[in-house]
Amino acid sequence: MSGLVPGFDDVSRSISLPVNPSQGQNPVPVMVLVDQTIVDRGKGDCHRAAVATMMQLPLEDVPDTHIWGKGWGIEQYNHWHERGWDFYYEPPERAHKSESPSGWVVATVPSRMYEGVTHSVVLDKDTLELVHDPNPQARRKTVERDEIQVVLIAMRVGHEAS
Repeated sequence: MSGLVPGFDDVSRSISLPVNPSQGQNPVPVMVLVDQTIVDRGKGDCHRAAVATMMQLPLEDVPDTHIWGKGWGIEQYNHWHERGWDFYYEPPERAHKSESPSGWVVATVPSRMYEGVTHSVVLDKDTLELVHDPNPQARRKTVERDEIQVVLIAMRVGHEAS
């Protein structure tokens, strides 16, 4: 089964989700898929690109977690909390709780390029199917359920992921 979303356009790096006008549905906006710009063992910005995709923001609007060093998880939480979002790391079975603008979550999976390194990809929050791998040099087509170590979900401040 392909992990790509229907309507995926590999050239523009954006997707159009299907709409059924006969049911009075409004057109769904084009969803932007952001690629990482740094591919380097332990120093890449795949997490930054995956968060940008999940939040539907340009890469430059998402801080690079490497600037924060070992305390990056707390700094990431504080950064997004100040902007009205709480980020939580959860087991995959809780991904459906996410309120991200895209309906997607960021998943941590083993890197296929570098042994012993993790990689961030974007999954559909309900199906856990791959939506986007931000690595343009080694883009995967699927993610197996047992590869998913943890998912990052976004909740509006004041909502709980319980």
